[in-house]
Amino acid sequence: MCGRYSTAKIPKKKFEEKLKLKLGDYSPSFNACPGRDHPVISSIENEISLSSMHWGLIPNWTKDSAKSIKPINARSETLSEKLSFRGLLKNNRCLVPADGYYEWENNGPSKVPYYIRSSDTRSMAFAGLWDRWNDNGSGSVSSYSIITKQASQSIRFIHERMPVIIPAHYWKDWLDPDLSADVMNDLMQSSISELSFHPVSTLVNNPGNDTESLITPVQPKTNNTQDEFKF
Repeated sequence: MCGRYSTAKIPKKKFEEKLKLKLGDYSPSFNACPGRDHPVISSIENEISLSSMHWGLIPNWTKDSAKSIKPINARSETLSEKLSFRGLLKNNRCLVPADGYYEWENNGPSKVPYYIRSSDTRSMAFAGLWDRWNDNGSGSVSSYSIITKQASQSIRFIHERMPVIIPAHYWKDWLDPDLSADVMNDLMQSSISELSFHPVSTLVNNPGNDTESLITPVQPKTNNTQDEFKF
């Protein structure tokens, strides 16, 4: 899965050059958490733009958003089978900019957090799906899920799943509504898998912590102390 990531060191210039657009302002975070708004790049009527969306998909057909399940991840292998996702595959794909993400290794009685990023760059874009939910015409909420796949061999000891990371030269293709289903599936399966990783402080467990120290390498704990993990 992907349950936390960082948007604090996104190279805006690279996204602007690759997508031929001017990115607006957004609130960067070293600890982007579910249930909050984060920057998302989408294409609406062939107009690519960056906007702030809620992490945790609220399908447009939801009657009561407060009671709905809001998936933060969508398994690439079953997208076409899930009601929440299958209607979004053609026109509601998006890119979720990041400089890295966090995952936790089950290490006996404790969980060791790792910061994971692309081996050759700090610019990452997760494949995602988004939707807009309307509250009987009185307001709307745009939300998204991050698509995941089986983790690459090098990080599978940490977790069996990882986000689908679209290479920069395919960013525009991913947002193209004319992208064929076959090419879309190829992009998901052949997405970036060469990753660098290192253990980080358990301070990342608390969503109230949001400083650069969260991505700084540390020596993992070897005792049996288990830090409280929060969402």
